[in-house]
Amino acid sequence: MLNKIRVDNRLIGFLLGGGLILVSSGIIYTVMTIMGIGFEEDTKIYMFSFIPTILLMRWYFKLRFTRSANSSLLSLVIGVLIYSLLIRGMGGF
Repeated sequence: MLNKIRVDNRLIGFLLGGGLILVSSGIIYTVMTIMGIGFEEDTKIYMFSFIPTILLMRWYFKLRFTRSANSSLLSLVIGVLIYSLLIRGMGGF
């Protein structure tokens, strides 16, 4: 399984980076729903959903897979921009 993501491909890096952001955001949302905390109450907790993508990017740079690392960085930047626009629209900034 690990050999399938150990590829220096831009599409793989972008999809894995974006997928990790979505999966970790879903996990955080599920835990917050179980605990009874709404999205509007604590919006900054979702910043933790970017940590797996940062770790993926670091791992790709360590393996010297720069194409995959750069595209996972691109998905990270796009995710942070969307998050910032969402929070700004809610009046969080």
